[in-house]
Amino acid sequence: MLVLKTKSRILLGKKTRSLRRKGILPACVYGHGKENKNIEVDKIFFQKFYKQAGADNLLDLIIDNQKPIKVLIQNIQKDPVKDQIIHIDFYQIKKGEKITHSIKLNFIGEAKAIKELNGSLVKNVNFVEVKCLPEDLISEIDVDISCLNSFEDVICLKDLKIPSNIEILDKLDEVVVVITPPKREEVKVVEEVEKVEVKTKEEKTKGTNV
Repeated sequence: MLVLKTKSRILLGKKTRSLRRKGILPACVYGHGKENKNIEVDKIFFQKFYKQAGADNLLDLIIDNQKPIKVLIQNIQKDPVKDQIIHIDFYQIKKGEKITHSIKLNFIGEAKAIKELNGSLVKNVNFVEVKCLPEDLISEIDVDISCLNSFEDVICLKDLKIPSNIEILDKLDEVVVVITPPKREEVKVVEEVEKVEVKTKEEKTKGTNV
């Protein structure tokens, strides 16, 4: 289990700017039936921690060396200009209570429609909303595109292979990924190139015969 140590936070609102200047991130812990807690965490440490933990793993959050509580990273707020983390929301889970969460889709495999037909991969869905017990949560769902042999083939949410203890909340007939054919302009260019190559070969043959 991943462990993140934090401290209680006194400064609120605009006063948290002084924390950020010192390399400290303000954060909040909340949950169903739980009292909200204002906390702070070292920015450099959290950035390294987040790369390892990601947004979909259960964490043991320790506040002021107290007993660990189970949480998920619910939201990461970033500065729109500097693209730096400025605030974190943690969701405290309740044992035996199902949660809703977004799981990332991981596209794997090689599609015949891309390799042999020069098609382009179009991802309509990158995350899927699910409901499950916290201990059943997985970090990602694999989407094998090797079954896409033609431009008519599609993969829908109902086709995804996920554990039976995880319920997909989005519409099951929603299309996840398709392969689109190459643009007509590209096809035309290829045909023109082929014509030039044939013509060049014919001219070379005539020159040889002379």
